[in-house]
Amino acid sequence: MLESEKLIQIVQAWLGYIRLEELTQAEVERSSDIYSKVVDKGVQLVGNKLLLDSEVFTQFQQQQQAAKRGNKNDVQMAVAFPQIYIINGKGKDQKLKYLPLFTIDISPIFKGNYRKTGWDLTEYEFQPVVVNLMRLYGLEEEQAESLIVASGIGKFLEDTFKGRFPTLRDFLELVDLPEVKYKTSRQPYLLRCDFTPYNALLKQDLQEIFKELQQPDSKAEWLTETHPAMQYICGQPQLPRDEVIFWGAFPDHAPDEFQASVLKHAQENLLTAVCGPPGTGKTEVFLHLIAQQVVDRALRLVRGEDDANNLILFVGTNNSTIKKFQQRLTKNSPAQQFYLPGGNQTNIRKSTAAASMLTPLHC
Repeated sequence: MLESEKLIQIVQAWLGYIRLEELTQAEVERSSDIYSKVVDKGVQLVGNKLLLDSEVFTQFQQQQQAAKRGNKNDVQMAVAFPQIYIINGKGKDQKLKYLPLFTIDISPIFKGNYRKTGWDLTEYEFQPVVVNLMRLYGLEEEQAESLIVASGIGKFLEDTFKGRFPTLRDFLELVDLPEVKYKTSRQPYLLRCDFTPYNALLKQDLQEIFKELQQPDSKAEWLTETHPAMQYICGQPQLPRDEVIFWGAFPDHAPDEFQASVLKHAQENLLTAVCGPPGTGKTEVFLHLIAQQVVDRALRLVRGEDDANNLILFVGTNNSTIKKFQQRLTKNSPAQQFYLPGGNQTNIRKSTAAASMLTPLHC
């Protein structure tokens, strides 16, 4: 039997990561049901302090208490400002989607008593919503990945928005607001951020596992060293075998030692995760992977084997990432033989129409 403490730490880390994902949702829809995800009435920002009407505070405190009684996760509440949102649809189908630039987690305040004098927001944890900072303020990917958050929200706002803001209210009044298709208001708002559809089932499973691990006499089948799940969670990653060979490399330069290990791993495994800060060669790995797949297909044809699917789908969280990848791809290779760009429906239709004119790739 493995040490339960180690497992508890792993599960807590997973739940912590999901919490960060929930705090950094790019779009939050303002629903009209009894538990609205966005609340702006009875919410004020004075200096660095958040002021809430007692009715608003009581409403969320009761929701949090109800969740605790039902053995569910705490209701996770955050504050964001300014209000930036888009309107989709008309009439009954109209939907408002808010785009927070950052969120300040104020969930802890609902575990205490109401404060008429408010709460100092600089004392609470905050998370930048990188996607929206890039989308609304043109932040480059390298800038977004190097945002300074450890020094507090004041320093973060000054560095990110290139201004001096003595208080959070000053930031709200002075920051430039996006125009054109966005609706804006220089007011704070609360948002519930304790649910994301793509994480919902995983979060539920992890919560159940966490409860099970906290039981003193837990005898679950999977809590054994030989179970595949435990080998995956706690085992040592297997290094790629030396005899694994990759044939392709992109014209720029040969892969370095770490890139080569990724390529070897990808040949033997369905999933390969590559992590690293900007400038460490992650994009080159994808380029080498494309070259490897093209050469592998050519070798299959030379040997008289059946042709194989040569499709690679490259996706990113923003258009900038995709464009940079396309530029790298087309630098030394004829683009029309390698990829069809995606994006909106117009781009896809144009690309599909152009596909009929492509010449086959002969290796």
